[in-house]
Amino acid sequence: MFDTYLDILQSRGLAWFYGVTLGGGILLTLFTGWMWWHYSYLNPQTVFWGAVNNNLIIDGVTKRTQRKDNSGVRDRYDQISLGAPNLVKSVETISQNQAAQDKNVIVSETIGTPEVNFNRYTKIETTTKTPDGKLPDFSKVVNQWSKQELGKETSGAFADAIFDVIPFAHLNAQQRHDVLNTMKHDETYKVDFDAVGKTRKNGRLYYDYNVSIAPDKYITILKQIDGAMGLNQLKSLDPAQYQGGGLVEIKVTIDAHAHQLESISYVGSDNTQTYSAWGVRRNPVLPTSTISMADLQAKLNAVVNGQ
Repeated sequence: MFDTYLDILQSRGLAWFYGVTLGGGILLTLFTGWMWWHYSYLNPQTVFWGAVNNNLIIDGVTKRTQRKDNSGVRDRYDQISLGAPNLVKSVETISQNQAAQDKNVIVSETIGTPEVNFNRYTKIETTTKTPDGKLPDFSKVVNQWSKQELGKETSGAFADAIFDVIPFAHLNAQQRHDVLNTMKHDETYKVDFDAVGKTRKNGRLYYDYNVSIAPDKYITILKQIDGAMGLNQLKSLDPAQYQGGGLVEIKVTIDAHAHQLESISYVGSDNTQTYSAWGVRRNPVLPTSTISMADLQAKLNAVVNGQ
């Protein structure tokens, strides 16, 4: 039957028309897909809000924060894991120059959950001598874990890591919808979409956005996410107390194809955050042998004072 039908088409001179029509349909479908990709998916507004949405449904991400000021440099890695369980593992290196001849390097590690913080120093180096003229011996302090139980409505390392200027969370579809609606309705992020820069790096397309944030509207969003995640650590924050504060100006770089944050820098300061390892969860073992944070700090002070 099929061969006979083709024979009939050919006999009527319709085979060519059939082929052209089929081919034209395929080309039209491809062209329509390209138009959607180019003018919708890669639209600067779609890319920005897509990245914000993706921040609210992550399983894991690594955030690096680099800060420089007159006292030195801070370099911190936060490995954030969301879902079951919620936790962050952080490693921070602080390099300080207190005077021309005094230099300090401190490396610390933190494991934070919504309920508890674990902290330890893994490296302490200093050229500052104790009152008796000796270099301090930190061997009794290094690698000693401390534990801090977080009280009700008390935020710790975990909250500090996820409540970024563009927050991280693991929300369901309705919760994300509600948070995004609040952001757009309140104009939490004022974005100049007419001045979006476009760059390419390693073959990938990135968009650069200039963004202004009103602190009171930002706090409103954090409280909404805090409640949606069941953390309830920001109940005491009142957005009204932040009204009238100066706008926070940031520059946001987003991977246009992936709709993922690449970096955020703060205008007027040497403070930059970069992001990697999207979707990668970490499951560090929580320490079992600990002392209180107050005791660890007392040990450190004793060493510095030569006791």
